[in-house]
Amino acid sequence: MKMWSLTTKLPAFVCGVLVPVAYAVVALLAPVACAQTAEVDLSSDQVVTIRADLARVNCELMAAEAAKRHADKPVVPYLIQVASDVAETTAMRCGALAWLGKTRDPHGVPVMEEILALTQAKTLDPDEYSLLHGAIYALGYSGNDHALDLLFKMATRAHWEAQGSVPVCPQRKNADTQQESLRRLRVWASGAIAASGTERAIHAFATGEGIDEDRLRHCPFELDIAVYRKCGIERIPDKIEDLDQEAQGAYRRAWEEIEGRYGTREEIAQRLAPTPREPAPEPQN
Repeated sequence: MKMWSLTTKLPAFVCGVLVPVAYAVVALLAPVACAQTAEVDLSSDQVVTIRADLARVNCELMAAEAAKRHADKPVVPYLIQVASDVAETTAMRCGALAWLGKTRDPHGVPVMEEILALTQAKTLDPDEYSLLHGAIYALGYSGNDHALDLLFKMATRAHWEAQGSVPVCPQRKNADTQQESLRRLRVWASGAIAASGTERAIHAFATGEGIDEDRLRHCPFELDIAVYRKCGIERIPDKIEDLDQEAQGAYRRAWEEIEGRYGTREEIAQRLAPTPREPAPEPQN
């Protein structure tokens, strides 16, 4: 209470600018000592730099760029530490998960899988739901076979029916009922499979193998995402011509290979299109 009464008397500049900056610096520096005692082979300066980058990782593209920028450093143990530390903010933990996935290091998969335990809960708060989202997509980014096994199961309705319940998040609009949350979790799992950019993902979305019938119509879109990720293209362009020549070439070659194995885009889409239902017979008088 004394601290509050003191700060209210400080000039507006100090309260509005210096105090928030001070808190931000503490957030960056506080875990340094902890990192030194853990099995993390990073200097204090490196940890500060990594945490600054982590604070900016809020999408797949940023995670991929961070992974490339620090590819020459042993960042995985520290990222695992951040992702599993409940004292960290949700944003930092989600950033660490995404970055871990983009390293493609299999040592990061267990912490992602541990977070999937949240699916056993009846209700989740918004932070927990965001963390679950981060773990699901990180599994996809990893491209790991075991991770893909988990995602293919989570994308099916049968998996959730066998579990008996789906976690809901009452504070989130499209996750506040079992039906809405089920739809969202299955969409996340499918999106994460596509984000892996693996041959396994491409085969599944080109053939529909392992995909529930009610998700087949989404396969052509997921297939294209998988092709982009296979080519290392993190930002989806409005049109292919917006990519540089090297990326365009990689993308076109990938599709030529797919067409040789599975048919053209149109043929794939037609093959996976839902079968029209027979109209109900007219009642007999």
